[in-house]
Amino acid sequence: MDPLSLIHFILQLNYERLWVLYTLPMTISLVLVLTVTSMRRLRKMCKVLSSKRGRVCLVVLITLINILAKIATIVILTVLLAKPYVYYEREIVISREMKTRYFSEEIMVIMLIDFSHSMKESINGRTKLDLAKEVALKVLEELTDMDKFHIVFFAEELIVSPLENTSREYSKIFIKSINETRNYTTIAKALSYAISLYEI
Repeated sequence: MDPLSLIHFILQLNYERLWVLYTLPMTISLVLVLTVTSMRRLRKMCKVLSSKRGRVCLVVLITLINILAKIATIVILTVLLAKPYVYYEREIVISREMKTRYFSEEIMVIMLIDFSHSMKESINGRTKLDLAKEVALKVLEELTDMDKFHIVFFAEELIVSPLENTSREYSKIFIKSINETRNYTTIAKALSYAISLYEI
């Protein structure tokens, strides 16, 4: 990858945890303050050890390299902790022929939607939970009247749509009503519940 392509790729990066990047200037400033303090001490050493100036200059050079390595490490770790990603918008078009071929029979759709604490993270100004709910609503629009569907929100607990009320309008209201997240994810419980519905 040439330098221009690398710069272009870096500029396209988005971050799930943008707040982590805000700590970067403060961390680098702290490193620079420590560097200035170290350099002052080395300057005093240069005055005392004037006969060993070459050795002291070598120590200064090693110190500078060490500081630069620390700053580079801090930058890389901070960027990784911020969870970088590249966002591409793509539209998937399903032709009438594909719909006729694959969706001509009755199907059952069980949507499992994570609403744990991690779903509060923001992507382009919207939370993961909002994006997941938007996808679920679009899936409902694609289903036919003869299709069956069931919605399960899972985190430390399950919130399920009532089996006796499977109307599309009610399901939309149900999806939109879940806005608060929970502490942690228990996907095994959600999968077990989905399998039990399939067996029914």
